[in-house]
Amino acid sequence: MSSEVDFTEKQLDLLAWLEKNRNKLLGGLGLAVVIGVAVAAAQNSARKAEIAAANDLSALGAQLDDDGKRREPTAAEYLAVRDKHPGSSAAESALILAAGAAFTEGDFDAANTRFNEYLAAYPNGSHLPTARLGKAACADAKGETEQALTEYKTVSESFPNDPVAEQAKLARAHLLETSEKPEEALRIYDQMVASVTGGAFSSEASRKRAELLELHPELEPKETNAPPAASTFAPALQQQIQNLQKATTPPAAAPSAEGSKAESK
Repeated sequence: MSSEVDFTEKQLDLLAWLEKNRNKLLGGLGLAVVIGVAVAAAQNSARKAEIAAANDLSALGAQLDDDGKRREPTAAEYLAVRDKHPGSSAAESALILAAGAAFTEGDFDAANTRFNEYLAAYPNGSHLPTARLGKAACADAKGETEQALTEYKTVSESFPNDPVAEQAKLARAHLLETSEKPEEALRIYDQMVASVTGGAFSSEASRKRAELLELHPELEPKETNAPPAASTFAPALQQQIQNLQKATTPPAAAPSAEGSKAESK
């Protein structure tokens, strides 16, 4: 009986508290609803802003010149999109495209500035490898050979699984060739040719390797130590794939006794 009285008293106390604070509770609920509506509106507005920014960026690529041919956007045009839509994904892309456009326009100092700006603003950005490769290319274009060699090496080591790594290796090897360091260039080409995952870059490295050995036949390795020709890697890769297929294919089920009898009949 006592427990029932205690329970009833607690219920009454709770009801009394709810009645006393009804206005506050309702006000709080109303505030929660208002906040929810505001958040939804903000999210919707953000989506619209992203769409508008993406459309403006896309529109730059659809411009035509007086002859009706597609015109490449200028660095200034890309920067205008960045400034118009700060904080958007399109703004990030516009900045890296502005750096690339400046490079194409031959303004390597401006390009380097934009690449650095990108690295500072987006330390974990989706175009980080491109920005780092761009800095190396700017140093290369300005004749800053040692810095470019260091930058290219850093790019290839920092982003080994990104296509820019192979591009950086090729660029570094070419720069070593022009710097009268053919032995070092040959080592890079050999490594790239030996890679079964290099794809088109391995093919390009094979071509550059052949050209280098034509200019420097003294670097031709002895036959016993020569790396396999590029064409020999395809069969080797095919064999690896076949072995993998065999390893991952379940063995065929043995025929049942009844099945064997049926076949014998």
